[in-house]
Amino acid sequence: MLSPKQLGQSLIQAGKGAVMSKLDLKDTYKQIPAKIKDLRLQGIYWGRAYFVETQQIFGSSPSIDNFDVVAKTIQDVAISRCGTNRKWVHRTLDDTAMASPKHSGACEKFTAAYTSLCNSIKIRLAKDCPKNKKAFRNQMHSTVLGIKFSTDTLDWSISQDKAAKVIADVHLAASAGHLDLKQVEELHSRLDNFGQMAPFLQAFKRPLNDYLASFEDNYDILLPVPKELIEDLRVWAAVATSAMQWQPIEQQQAFFLFNRPNLAKFS
Repeated sequence: MLSPKQLGQSLIQAGKGAVMSKLDLKDTYKQIPAKIKDLRLQGIYWGRAYFVETQQIFGSSPSIDNFDVVAKTIQDVAISRCGTNRKWVHRTLDDTAMASPKHSGACEKFTAAYTSLCNSIKIRLAKDCPKNKKAFRNQMHSTVLGIKFSTDTLDWSISQDKAAKVIADVHLAASAGHLDLKQVEELHSRLDNFGQMAPFLQAFKRPLNDYLASFEDNYDILLPVPKELIEDLRVWAAVATSAMQWQPIEQQQAFFLFNRPNLAKFS
């Protein structure tokens, strides 16, 4: 599945001036018909009338697999048609992203083939986003999963919104004193996503992993936040603040200098 780290690695291989696209299948599951035998399971009675959902529905276990088969097939056929090297193409459930070297034409060819194929089978694509976020074609500046990329300088930064969420979660954990399992899981997920662009942060994750395990899957209890965890969370918050400034993609392993002024902000 697509991650900012994967796209960053592709951009490093593609070099400066690389071209990026991200194509988003609109309405996801709603584009895929449900099996006839399953229609009886997708009906409701409301306002003295019966309604039946004829497409895949959100919240249904088979919807993910059924949609994924279609989305992967579209990607595979598009790759085959334009002869693109598969290493440049990445996909999450309903998004397909690609990066290729400048002037190679690979990104442009794949984007055209993918779009043409979707049109021919009546699969709807999201409109291109003016800010190059949700969907965009053949660009050098974009935002993917909250990470902003610039290929003319091979730099990346975190969006203010994404940084604010990381910092807010850290402040909540540090000030609450006690958390429940759902809060800890959400914090763990957010930090794990952000940490892909700064792998050295995994060294500051052990206390959080230990704290998560201490709940033993019990969602009905509150546990005190360990002091060691709070100290490590300050590092995460300081890194998130620093990452709002542009950082070289090739230095994503160690872009952050641990300076006390930054850490002091979260003490």
